[in-house]
Amino acid sequence: MGMFSWLCKGCGQGLINGELCRLDGCKGEYDGYGHCGNFDYQVGSGRDRPTAWHQACYQKATPDQKLDETPSKPAPDQGCSPAHLAFLPGYDPQAETKYTVSYETWNPNLEDEDIRDCQWFITPDGPQDQTAFDKARRKALVGRIGGGIVFGRVSTSSVIETAEAYEDLDRRFANPPENNATQFATFAEAKQVAEAAIESTPEYVIIIYGLQSKVRGMVYRHDRHENIKDWYDTKKSKTPGNPDEVDWTKYHYERLGTYTDEVVYDQAPA
Repeated sequence: MGMFSWLCKGCGQGLINGELCRLDGCKGEYDGYGHCGNFDYQVGSGRDRPTAWHQACYQKATPDQKLDETPSKPAPDQGCSPAHLAFLPGYDPQAETKYTVSYETWNPNLEDEDIRDCQWFITPDGPQDQTAFDKARRKALVGRIGGGIVFGRVSTSSVIETAEAYEDLDRRFANPPENNATQFATFAEAKQVAEAAIESTPEYVIIIYGLQSKVRGMVYRHDRHENIKDWYDTKKSKTPGNPDEVDWTKYHYERLGTYTDEVVYDQAPA
């Protein structure tokens, strides 16, 4: 079963794995699969959707807002976005924050996903393609362990070989673009660099991360997609009686044409 999530009653963003949240009053780190503190949601159980909050949003809510116990809406992205800095354990609003820039570009006319979809990080050596890095790492792993490991029937020797392969890969691929990204002193500088990077790109997703000594999370996201019809499956996937499954057919037709969305989070100063 894939990850799933709900929209926070406060900020309207989806709950992400690792964020400090509240589900029906239970506090804890959300695990991406319906568990938070003492709360454990089972898809298909017939139970109503929970009332979902980020803890930080709940603390800032008014007394009337806190009394709203209606079910939260499902998150369209199923909680697969990067975690937000302000909602992560260890975030300190008074601590120094540096910023790194990531952006995604794609060409929907290309069949090869690894060419069509590319994620870039701005580094001291210029933009570097995280997608190409990950593809090379996967190819190296397959070349090292082959197809000899069968799920459910893994021998001790296979486990050892796999562990050795991963250790070797960690040495060979020790410096991914995301770890080598330029750290900007201000959010304004990072945003200016990001906008310059996608200036001639019609479709993109910009993500700016905030970094503190012990935590990294998203502080800004800007999406722009053209001809959004190409990006959503038209098959009917709504299951009767399952309130948490998004009707992708309906969602598809509500977002035809050019779609733009820009979100600046609390910890990203203007």
